[in-house]
Amino acid sequence: MNWAAHFKRISYRAKYPASFGGEGDSDFGGDPNTLAVQHALNGHGANPRLKEDGIWGPATRAALIVFQRASGIPQSAVIDGATLAKLGVTSTPTAASLPAFPGLVRLPTGDQQALVRAANFIGIDPSWLASVINFETGGTFSPTIENAAGSGAVGLIQFMPSTARALLGTSTESEAIARLKIMPFAQQLELVKQYFAPYAGKLHSLEDTYLAVFYPAFIGKAPDAILGHAPSAIYTQNAGFDVGGKGYVTKDDITTKIRQVLASVESYIQVPGVAPTVVASGVVIAAIAIGLGILALSSQAHA
Repeated sequence: MNWAAHFKRISYRAKYPASFGGEGDSDFGGDPNTLAVQHALNGHGANPRLKEDGIWGPATRAALIVFQRASGIPQSAVIDGATLAKLGVTSTPTAASLPAFPGLVRLPTGDQQALVRAANFIGIDPSWLASVINFETGGTFSPTIENAAGSGAVGLIQFMPSTARALLGTSTESEAIARLKIMPFAQQLELVKQYFAPYAGKLHSLEDTYLAVFYPAFIGKAPDAILGHAPSAIYTQNAGFDVGGKGYVTKDDITTKIRQVLASVESYIQVPGVAPTVVASGVVIAAIAIGLGILALSSQAHA
């Protein structure tokens, strides 16, 4: 394989060119997991050779994508279970990696850790939960943000008023929304965990994670499953997903945007003090105890 040519083709995706001689300065810090991956990539013939410094930067990201492509696994640029297996890296991660969404990067470390723990509880890769929250909050990661379309939804996963009332046990929907609007990030994540509890361990992709929020009935269905045809009400409410003007909306139409959210990420941050218990291939590394006797909530689909 002509690694140098592959690197050049990959590099155009970044806002900055890959620095193949080393990572240079980085805001993301050294990490033993990244160091192990750099060492393994070098062992698999990365050329130019990576600087083994444990710092995630453009050269390491480009090398990882090239390796994933050559190995026939998804080119996610994420150090997930499938990639570790192909690289022959068997150590369990000691820190979690999260996509460097600007709103997420601005959060205190404690809130970042809370997000990872929430993802572990649900049984999903933390990057999937981060992507859904980024999308639902317009990149703000604000627990108090209101739905711009006027649906009445609020918060990290845009809780609909009826959903908020069911989770909080308030007498009215307005009371539930009022409580959501004053909740700090980590506290509202506890509600996110409650909402996702019925799906814990059943979500094996970014798409399914998003669908648990948007339209749970589509979880596990084929990409061409149809949500609705024009001029039905459900089609009209979600016509924005029909970018091709087909006259109907499919599962793939709905999930394209969330895939683009994660695919657009060019770097990751390391969150100290927590480790993921699920890797992106959907394989559970550590057992997750649910213990919440709550019923599955109905769809809170919104455009």
